[in-house]
Amino acid sequence: MPGYVMHLAEADMILAEIRRKRNLSEQWAEHFLTGNLLPDTRLLTEKKISHFWNPDDLGLIAKAPDLSLFLEKYRPDMDDPVLLGYLTHLHLDARYVHNYWPRCLAFYNSAGQKETVADQVTEVEILKTGLRMPPDTFFSPRYYYGDYGRMNGFFVSRYHIHKPCWKDITDFHMDEVKLEDMEIISRNMDWLMTHCGREEESALKIFDLREFDSFIHETAKVFMQEYLQEI
Repeated sequence: MPGYVMHLAEADMILAEIRRKRNLSEQWAEHFLTGNLLPDTRLLTEKKISHFWNPDDLGLIAKAPDLSLFLEKYRPDMDDPVLLGYLTHLHLDARYVHNYWPRCLAFYNSAGQKETVADQVTEVEILKTGLRMPPDTFFSPRYYYGDYGRMNGFFVSRYHIHKPCWKDITDFHMDEVKLEDMEIISRNMDWLMTHCGREEESALKIFDLREFDSFIHETAKVFMQEYLQEI
């Protein structure tokens, strides 16, 4: 799934559009940005809870949030900027898996056929180069996760990414996350913001930076068309 920086870049685009429609307090904006990061506060073993994965999809290699599960529970409270921010995170993750991954990745089983079940996948193909490798090699700092780090500098610079002010949020409760776990994300972002650099863009192995940026813009527009009427 996209990292903190990509999520905050999209959140910045959406905030800019909301500000064109109404006056926003800085507190509202900071709460929206906090909600945008909250799905990543849980440990990896609990991601299925915080990301509202459908139980029927847990065996798939490409697991995406089921937005209907989130909206079934929280739609009546969508005037809360934290929850609206949370939805932006889930929406980007869902479109990333369903709309962006197929542009750059393909998964195969031992028979060389396209595969969707995680434990049957034996190879991942990087479509822009045709290079194939085992999943453990692909989902590693050398390739997939490394490309995230190599793109961060671009997004931090272009969208003036900053850590949201979350400690003034009170009386907020979601069964799926713990607000106080934002402290973990805060420390992670401190490290990330210190170590990202624009010079790494040319070393991308999987993604195309401009295409990724365009995809995030596209997703922000789709989100605004579908959900801005909720506020």
